[in-house]
Amino acid sequence: MDISNIDTRLTSELLRDNPDLLVRFPIEKYLNYLDCYPEIGSYLYLSRDVSIYCKAIVEYSDERTLETYHKLVLVTLISRARRQLASKVLPDEIKELYESNFRRIIREIETDMNPSGFYRYPEDKFFKELGVCNLRMIPTGARKIHFGGLARRFLFKKGPKQFFQGVIFILFELKGTKPLYEMHTDSHDPDLMADFNYEGFTRAYLRIAQLLKLNEKVRGVFATSWFYDPQLAKISPRLAFLREIVTNNGGKCFYWGPDDQATKDAILKSPTRSQLYKEGGYRPAKYTVVWSREKMLRWADKHLCDMDSSKSE
Repeated sequence: MDISNIDTRLTSELLRDNPDLLVRFPIEKYLNYLDCYPEIGSYLYLSRDVSIYCKAIVEYSDERTLETYHKLVLVTLISRARRQLASKVLPDEIKELYESNFRRIIREIETDMNPSGFYRYPEDKFFKELGVCNLRMIPTGARKIHFGGLARRFLFKKGPKQFFQGVIFILFELKGTKPLYEMHTDSHDPDLMADFNYEGFTRAYLRIAQLLKLNEKVRGVFATSWFYDPQLAKISPRLAFLREIVTNNGGKCFYWGPDDQATKDAILKSPTRSQLYKEGGYRPAKYTVVWSREKMLRWADKHLCDMDSSKSE
């Protein structure tokens, strides 16, 4: 798959109807804006500069042109990322996962397989593609991670018990709320979804543990989702591992609360959960799981030791 051919094709498409588009709106300027993003924050962050730049492109041309422009941004970022990864100190498996993501993104652009609107803000999947291509989001298999900070609002979501447990955990075990690796699912990535099982999560967490060893400043990992809800142990026991792999090995689980998107996601593909929701027997809620650096590394070392022991028997 020759990325230079795709670059040439996209450039030609842009210049066919707007000959001076890339002079008025150079890709390098867009990339410079992206490079100014804060290191720690949401993968959904959109700067004022980028927002204004995109609006200007649409006003000069149209939204379809902006999508083509964004495809060229992704291709340009991939070319840059491949050069940067060669010198980055990262586990080989992580570099291979990056390359797998790059090939998929290029293939989707080459074949025009994504629907109109995919390559525009505020599309969640576009944010994730951009994060990977910009090396701000790290693929680890079943999880994609980035530098984030744990919002303290969860302390006030479920009474004094959670408040005091959370404060003690932050002060004495986590020792701060940032930086942490924030973990996400990416339903658009078929390789990630193929690993959405106990074995896949275990592999992903072992890779994250490798990254923790390379980044001493990172205090741990966290994620927030409806599928960490303890209710699922009875309602959908096959999903219980998503929470238990963390909480059974020193991690903590905190109530965050319900929201419309969590409810939609929780009942979307499960007739059982959908029916229970309709009957009032299930109210989806988001929970945050947090695994401190010390406890996650302890689990990883023990897991690898157990694996070595089983091989030698």
